[in-house]
This record gives sequence, structure tokens and C-alpha cells, in this order.
Amino acid sequence: MTFINILVSGYLDRNFGDDIMIRILADRLKEHKLYLKTNRKELLIPFKDIDNVFELEENEKVNFDAMVRVIGSGFMTNSKIGLYYAIKDLMYYKKQKKKCKNLITIGCNVGPFSNKFAEFILKRQMNYFDLITTRDENSYDYVKRHTKKAIVSCYPDIAFSIPQNWLPKEKSVENCLGISAYRNNSKPYLNYDYYFAMAKIADEYIGRTGKKVLIFAFDIENENDIVSAYTIKSLCKGAEMIEIILHIDNGDNIIKNMARCSNIIAVRFHSAILAMRLGIPFFPVIYSEKLNNVLNDLNYTGERVLYSEAKSIDVPRLVSSLIAPKDNFVIDSLIFEKANGHINALKEFLGGEIS
Repeated sequence: MTFINILVSGYLDRNFGDDIMIRILADRLKEHKLYLKTNRKELLIPFKDIDNVFELEENEKVNFDAMVRVIGSGFMTNSKIGLYYAIKDLMYYKKQKKKCKNLITIGCNVGPFSNKFAEFILKRQMNYFDLITTRDENSYDYVKRHTKKAIVSCYPDIAFSIPQNWLPKEKSVENCLGISAYRNNSKPYLNYDYYFAMAKIADEYIGRTGKKVLIFAFDIENENDIVSAYTIKSLCKGAEMIEIILHIDNGDNIIKNMARCSNIIAVRFHSAILAMRLGIPFFPVIYSEKLNNVLNDLNYTGERVLYSEAKSIDVPRLVSSLIAPKDNFVIDSLIFEKANGHINALKEFLGGEIS
């Protein structure tokens, strides 16, 4: 079988969710060459040990059979700077359409849009792609309505398809509480209430169980969950019982430490996805509709709270519910298999060019 060259585009920010999706793509396309381009080499550290992932050097000439954009928040912008990059991306896709015969986006959701002009630009972006797979039904419906030629399909988030051998073989008995750190850059005035609420939850949990709290930084570059994690810890009275877990590698550090938890406060989208993949109960704090949409698709009926309403959390009641034995929200294991659909659709679309 002849290998093909694929230009891979994604959100490179040392972000667990986006990095793990690229890692899964590379694992499923082992016989082919995947190229990533960035002027910040440190962003490629999560992929340094993957044999079929290469850095596209400046001015390097490679003939690509396809450009595959593997990304979660694929068609969205919520700021002026976001709109600037959306316009820049639109021009880039127009250029790539002339170079690559196949432009593909897999694993995305749509929105939010900062204004009508931003929505117009993003709809223009969509129409440069030949294949688009989405991770929630609302996004699927939107793309179907606003694209003319793209093949469109919907499957559960790609991270649900994390291979079993990447997960811990045995469940931990540490019973830690995991908290997903997050910093809302578009509405920073909301952050302190969230930090303070998470600190109260951590102290209440430590005081009533004597168990540790792990604060996870899923993004360690521009979005910088590290600042959020250390701020929460600084507000805690029981800071000596808190560990901060960083996404410092290919994703293994986050996975192995989340497996130490018996409950997760899930703010980051992929903290909820990973909790479900590991079978860990979670309490969602919603900062974006993308998590709401996925939970609705999965018929999740448990409690959830908006990020903007974190200060309203009844901390003693929540911690009681975390500690008390309960029926966990368990998703059908078929979801994990269906999540392979994004890359299966990619392989089917490329047909004889890829096995």
C-alpha cells in the first residue's frame, strides 16, 4: 500500500482535547504521513514520539493528497481578534483548495458567533470543505443547512474513541476529587466567582473526606489553565491537600491522574468527555453551549450549572451528593465505537487513496 501525505490543521495550544484528537488520528492512520505546521516548535511536543507525525518546515515542498482539519470548536468566533483570524483562515482555505484536492474538517461543533458578519465569514469557510463531521446534532443541522456540496455527518466526540490500551488497566481507590481549571478570557469578570466556588468545594471535600483534590490544567499555553489552577489553590484553606495536574505530555498525565478520582467537577469540555470515557461521575459547569449540546445528545439528565452562576452552587449539598453512593450516569459503550465514525468517514471519503 502506498502512503499518502496529509496536511493536518488543528488548534495547537498544548490543549489536552485537541492534542488527543490529533494523536487518535495519527494512530488510526499509521501507514500515512501527517504533517503539522507551526512557528512554535514547543506546541509539537505532544506528538514528538509519534512515528508518522512530522513538522512541516518553512519553505518545505510537499505535495498533499488532503488537508484534514481535526478540531473541536471548528467554526466559531466570540471576539474581534477571533473574527480577524476567521477572515485569515478563510483566505487560507481558499488558497489550500487550489493546492489540495480534498479539504476535510472532522470532529467539530459550530458557534458561537460574535455577530452576523462573523457568522457570514464562518459559513463561507464551511463551503470550502468537501467533508465535515460534527460532534453534536445542532452543529450537524446547521452545517447541513448552510453548505452546498459538503458531505456532512455526526458522531460522538472523537475523544470518546481513546483506545482502551491508553487508559489505566485498573481503577484507583484514592477517591480524589478532580476539578477542571478554566479561565474565561472573553468574560474575565466571571472568573473570580468560579475560582472562589471551586476553592469552597475543594475545602468542603477535603474537610469531610480527608481525601486529596486534583486540579487539572487541560491547556498550558495561551488559554493558560495553570493560572486558574494556582488561583483556586491559593484560595483554599487546605492547599496542602491539593495537587495541580498539568497537560505536559501526550495526554497520559491527565488520563492517569483523572483515573485517581471518584468524582469530577467538569468545566473543560474534554474533562467531561474523559470522565465519561473512564466511567467517573461528573458534575458539569457549562461555559459554552458545546457541552450542553453534547450532554443533550447523550440524554444526560443530571444536574448542571452555568459557569456564570458558579457562585450560586450550594456547596455543602453538592459535596454531599459527590460523597454519597449513587447511580452514575453511564453511557452506552456503543458511543465509544460510534466515535470512530469521524475517522471512518474520512477514510471512506478518500477511498482508494487511504486504507
